[in-house]
Amino acid sequence: ASQLAQLLAARQRPSEAVEQSLNALQLDRESPVLQTSAGIVHELSDRGAEALPYFEGALKQDPAHATAAIWQSATLARLGRFDEALAAAHQARAAMQGAPVWVEGYVLALAGRNGDARAVLQALRSHAQRHYVPATEFAFLHLALGEQDAPLSTVMADLARYAASGEINSTVTAVAAATEKVRAWGLTQ
Repeated sequence: ASQLAQLLAARQRPSEAVEQSLNALQLDRESPVLQTSAGIVHELSDRGAEALPYFEGALKQDPAHATAAIWQSATLARLGRFDEALAAAHQARAAMQGAPVWVEGYVLALAGRNGDARAVLQALRSHAQRHYVPATEFAFLHLALGEQDAPLSTVMADLARYAASGEINSTVTAVAAATEKVRAWGLTQ
């Protein structure tokens, strides 16, 4: 039910999405995963203020729940509550054993602290030399910094490396076809 709720939110069916997320939460009100999912659905449905209690509940149950802290941070930033957002980003970083998190740079960029946001971007690049960092994390940070071309280029480069590797997992079944569709849309050079 929580995955259905996220899908409905992504398909811009917010009322159904919220209903499904609340149905899922009925299964286990104490689950940090279901609380986080309900918060994500509320945020994706443009109900950021309503999302926050779900993230707070998840973090109360599990203070090291990085996903809840990341979404809480991003939601607070979009609501303009930058000090709280930065505190949540630091909580996410702690939950990830001190690894840099994109949301910290995202918050700093939205708060107008681009120099600090770029320092996070550099730390994330350095971390990516030793550990896997999804291209979307770089893309979100580039977008927050106001860069229009870098986000898609970053994702496309990552997708191209993945396609060339011949690796296919359950979530990506047609990398080459997806790459060609994005190119056809004229979103890359």
